[in-house]
Amino acid sequence: MPVALPYPVSWVLDFEFVARDGEHPEVVCLVAHELTSGRWVRVWRGEFSAPPLPVDAHTLLVGYSAAAEWSCFIALGWPMPARCIDLYAEFTRITNGAFAGKRFPSLLAAAHYSIDTMAADHKGAMRDLILTGGPWSEDQQREILDYCAALEAPITATKICAGRISPVWRSVRGTVIPQKSTNSFSPARWVWRITKSRRPRQA
Repeated sequence: MPVALPYPVSWVLDFEFVARDGEHPEVVCLVAHELTSGRWVRVWRGEFSAPPLPVDAHTLLVGYSAAAEWSCFIALGWPMPARCIDLYAEFTRITNGAFAGKRFPSLLAAAHYSIDTMAADHKGAMRDLILTGGPWSEDQQREILDYCAALEAPITATKICAGRISPVWRSVRGTVIPQKSTNSFSPARWVWRITKSRRPRQA
């Protein structure tokens, strides 16, 4: 259902990838959901070229543990989005790091806000399937794409639209990168720089 947001375009996105020690991630797929129009984008590996969604200052990108998403941007040669929110950083701030280091943090965040999502066993099984590195059958490809969509997009969209995360939409002190912000501290830009200097772990 379309929702009213302070940005004209707001995309929730999630990548699946294989992380190998010392290497950029091997991107498996991307699923993104535009919250105002309801549009979905699903891209499987081998289909990537330019970013399939805008990354300009009129578009907000939302992720959970965005360092993983930006590592995939880097691996694909894509530019950093102009405006972004990392809800993992926001959730960690709100809970004072109470869930830091726990397994499957996005599921813990969903449970914290009483948001229905998948079982940890299913997430673990899908994660193991992805980490095999393929090849995957057509049925497995659809299953991975559906898993990617089911895990992040509804969780994130529900948090934002229900106002369960602090009102970072209007605040540049959080992980939103303000336009022409070259000197002020921005956690999202800091995450981007850190991501460029190290390799991600599988979530």
